[in-house]
Amino acid sequence: KSKTVTLGMRQTQTGDDIPQVFRATVDVAFVTGAGRETRRVTLTERDHTFTFALDERPKMVQFDSGFSLLKTMDFYKPKEMLIYQLENDGDLAGRTDAARGLGKHTSADAVAALKQAVMNDGFWCAQVTAARALGEIRTEGALDALIECVGVKHPKARRGVADALGHFKSAKSARALEALL
Repeated sequence: KSKTVTLGMRQTQTGDDIPQVFRATVDVAFVTGAGRETRRVTLTERDHTFTFALDERPKMVQFDSGFSLLKTMDFYKPKEMLIYQLENDGDLAGRTDAARGLGKHTSADAVAALKQAVMNDGFWCAQVTAARALGEIRTEGALDALIECVGVKHPKARRGVADALGHFKSAKSARALEALL
């Protein structure tokens, strides 16, 4: 209703040889129906809250768009946003981040999006990450999706499917793995 997006950021690094706060300038990208809009922010504190005015709800948000910072990041996004990002992000790192995030959801639409990525993503690394996410879900639906992905074309993607099938200890997964042999 307020047409604003609030983004909270917390630096959690620890250690005697690590600075208390990393100072950096990063881009935050928002994708809406009107297109892509990038805003630049400067990080100067351990905890930051940024508020951005947007005309509509974003379909995708990227913190550190372009991936210029060396970091490990947990970025909570709603499932619908992760599905959109997995299907539409032109950046491999963004698609793999979305696949990892969807691996925490057990819903049928999350499983379907991951299966679609395994079968159709243009780069094998994203296919492998999506397969591994299905393996982490460990539901019957995820197992069925992986079995349908056994014939994926790229050999490295098939290896990812085999690895993910190894998370399921059942006769059904064993038969699928035998088919790969």
